[in-house]
Amino acid sequence: MDIPKHDDLNSLLEEALTTESPERLQYLLKIAKQYDERDAILRAIMNNPNTPPEMLLKLGADYPQELLEHPIFNLLLLEDPANLVKAIPEETKISLLGFNDTPFSILKVIFQNFSRSIRIKISWISINKALISQVETQVQDPKDFNPAVLIWNSKTIASVLEILAQDPDDSVRQGVAENINTPINSLFKLAQDPNDYVRQRVAWNSNTSASILEILAQDPNDYVRQGVAWNPNTSASILEILAQDNFDNVRQSAAWNSNTPKRSIAILAQDANKDIRRGIASNSNTPINWLQILAQDSEQDVRSQVASNFNTPINWLQILAQDSMQDVRSQVASNPNTPINWLQILAQERDDYVRSQVAINPNTPSSILEILARDINKNIRQNVALNPKIPINLLFRLAQDPSNDIRTGVVWNINTPPSILELLAQDTHAYVRQNVARNPDTPANILEILAYDTKVQIRTDVARNPSTPPHILEILADDSDKYIRQNVALNHKTSIVKSLKILTNL
Repeated sequence: MDIPKHDDLNSLLEEALTTESPERLQYLLKIAKQYDERDAILRAIMNNPNTPPEMLLKLGADYPQELLEHPIFNLLLLEDPANLVKAIPEETKISLLGFNDTPFSILKVIFQNFSRSIRIKISWISINKALISQVETQVQDPKDFNPAVLIWNSKTIASVLEILAQDPDDSVRQGVAENINTPINSLFKLAQDPNDYVRQRVAWNSNTSASILEILAQDPNDYVRQGVAWNPNTSASILEILAQDNFDNVRQSAAWNSNTPKRSIAILAQDANKDIRRGIASNSNTPINWLQILAQDSEQDVRSQVASNFNTPINWLQILAQDSMQDVRSQVASNPNTPINWLQILAQERDDYVRSQVAINPNTPSSILEILARDINKNIRQNVALNPKIPINLLFRLAQDPSNDIRTGVVWNINTPPSILELLAQDTHAYVRQNVARNPDTPANILEILAYDTKVQIRTDVARNPSTPPHILEILADDSDKYIRQNVALNHKTSIVKSLKILTNL
């Protein structure tokens, strides 16, 4: 039977907005696709107070605001929120999770109905969509997980974490406690959690405030105090107290913390525990007089840290360059403050690792890099390829090195020009092309070539690349490989709407 046409669009919209007949609403829903004003008709249906719940919930995927404002939806939410959430189609749940104005109370109901495994994974997730693929691979039961539910804006993820901070499951709260997006008020509550592991993760969270850390510094659990001693937000006054802690690990973390005051450093530099002295030797706040003392320490691990410290005086770097232990000399070789004459000496070392550290040192002159680029050890040539000061002509030569690892090193050099990347994008070895596809500095025209590569993994890396432009992602969104399409959805350049569409059709 032919569907009758409406001559007057206004009357059609009026009917969609006011009719009390479910049959007429179903009819209007059916014919709406024939009209250019389809969106207006569907919005009218969503605003009709008589629209059946099932139709409302289905259309809510495209019209979350209208759904949230509808009186029937709010009545059902009030009467039986748990059953309402079960009745909401997956696409609509996703839409509500991604919608800026979804109330906290509704988000809470949605998340309370997720399984334990999903709540745990969500508690660890960051706002960065690129992490979702890593989380998905950790879920034991793939049927129990839909990555689409993890796409939120910054406002929503804070609300979600606030909900999960009250979760009865310890593992979920642990994830929230460590998440860098967890709001300060939730971290404050979690700092008083009865579970030791939850408090530990709050102590290690780089966003935990100094006031919360001050509370945790008095925690009876040794590993909680260790986290406080490590945290870059811990004040000097608290670190001074923790530097005298009876637990070695607490003092060790304080030794590495650059906020530790000099009077505490002087005490820790004489600690019987070599790992604590090693931390002081590495600390950027350690005074020169203590670096000189530690440069003569009986433990090579301590002397190695002095050799790597950017504040170590040149005269002591020269002394350490002659140390009997290879680890110490290699740290001098990598220190950007090491004088060129000593880099020349160390470049002739018999030990491969020492020479490799000269090769990566950004202050190594091109004349030495030229020699090391011909070294028989491929790890040394690879470090030359990665050196930010390497001349272009040497980069071009290493781009033709027989070793895949060296050519890959050229790919990742920050100064490699597009002409060399284009050459390596045509490399016969898939591993080299794959690294070109991963490199965020690879130009769009090269990424477009690799988007058609025969190797699935290479196309996948193009889809993951944060620099891949939308028009190339559009190409890969239609790829025959499901995993590639999923990575397109997780790329930050892909719109939320496009992401949802891809993920719900996987």
